[in-house]
Amino acid sequence: MVDWKKIIAGLKKLVAEVGEFWPKSTPLAGYAEDGPYHCEDCKWLKGKTEGKIFTDESGKGRCPHPAMLADPKTKKDKDGIAIVNIPKGCCEFVDQIPHKPGESEGLVQISGTQGNKMAKKHSFSHTIVEHHNDGSHTVHHIHGKHGYQHTAPVRDGDVRGAAADHDGMLDHVIDHTSDPNMGEDQDSEQTPLAAAGKVA
Repeated sequence: MVDWKKIIAGLKKLVAEVGEFWPKSTPLAGYAEDGPYHCEDCKWLKGKTEGKIFTDESGKGRCPHPAMLADPKTKKDKDGIAIVNIPKGCCEFVDQIPHKPGESEGLVQISGTQGNKMAKKHSFSHTIVEHHNDGSHTVHHIHGKHGYQHTAPVRDGDVRGAAADHDGMLDHVIDHTSDPNMGEDQDSEQTPLAAAGKVA
């Protein structure tokens, strides 16, 4: 069973140490109203699993997720329950209800039915991105054996690189922390690029 009390304590400690890290979202739950996921599909939306979604007089719903309740920047009703925009809102803990029993929706961001499939496949404990005034970035992937200590110069196992723009920065993060999408690591004849000597 998920220990939300412990997770929230850890999130609060992390926010206190490094500052807010969810982009354009609330600090703990990462709630925003402009993302690709929606409260209307999440099991945490009040009344969703019962088939009778609660809406107030303004059409807003309620979310009792522990991170949403603990987040100081989510709007709350008089009972302390988080107020959400049903068709547009969502947090980083969205847990979509599958269309059929046992069928994963495939859209879970952090926790839920696919949590075990999202285990990290790299040796880094964290990544630091420096944003420079000219629009370029420096990306540091810190090896797990160094804990959460960020230092320069690069230590054994760390990876550091430059990116000319935002897309390059995201590519650097993805290239070092995730598996390629199907076919991305192959040429037009389906030969792995690394095997063909086309990737350093």
